[in-house]
Amino acid sequence: MELSSKDNFLDMFGYPGYLAVLVSHMLKSMSFTTNGSTPSTHQKLRSRITEEAAGGGERIRVTGWDAVKFGVAEASTYSKVLLVAPSSDEKATFSDEKQLKKWTDKVTRQNAKKQLLNLISALSATAPGGTVFYATRSMSPFENDEVVEKALKKSRTEPVAMKISSTIGRATKYGIQILPNEAPFGPLYVSKLKIQSE
Repeated sequence: MELSSKDNFLDMFGYPGYLAVLVSHMLKSMSFTTNGSTPSTHQKLRSRITEEAAGGGERIRVTGWDAVKFGVAEASTYSKVLLVAPSSDEKATFSDEKQLKKWTDKVTRQNAKKQLLNLISALSATAPGGTVFYATRSMSPFENDEVVEKALKKSRTEPVAMKISSTIGRATKYGIQILPNEAPFGPLYVSKLKIQSE
C-alpha cells in the first residue's frame, strides 16, 4: 500500500498503533484517522500515538468506533482504507494448546460474518477512485476470498478486485495468500479493491 501526503487515510483496526506511528514519521504533513474498536484499545492507541507519533499525534485523529460505523457516518470519505480484519490466526492457534482445544470450523465462519460487515463498511467509507486493502491473518477461504466475493456482490459501491504483484505467496481469485512456511509473518491474505470513479 502506497500512501502520500495527499491521501485521506483510514486504518479501521489501528491498535496497537505501530502503523500510525510509522506513517506519522514518514509522511510528516499527512493527516489521517486510526481506530481502536474497543474502549481499551482506543485508550491504548491514543496513548501510544501521543507518546510516539511525530508531532505528538496532532495530525492523527483517533476514533473508538465499531468499524461498521465508518460506512454510515463517513460514507465516501477516504481515498485509502486499510482493514486488517480480526481473524483466525492459525499459526497462533495451533501453537497454543488451550486455543486449539476451543477451535472449530464454526470459529472461522463466525469471523467471516463480522469481516463481511466490516469490509462492506470499508467500501462504503471509500471515496470514488479510492482503494480498500482487506487483510487477514487466516488461511481459511471462508475469511478470505469468500468474504471478498460476497462484498463485491453486496456493496453498492461496485468495487473491483485489483491484481497484486508479490514475489512471495500465491495468487488467489481476489488477492494473494502467504503461508507460514513462505514468510516469518504468515499466514497473511491481502485483497486490493478499487472503487470506480464516478
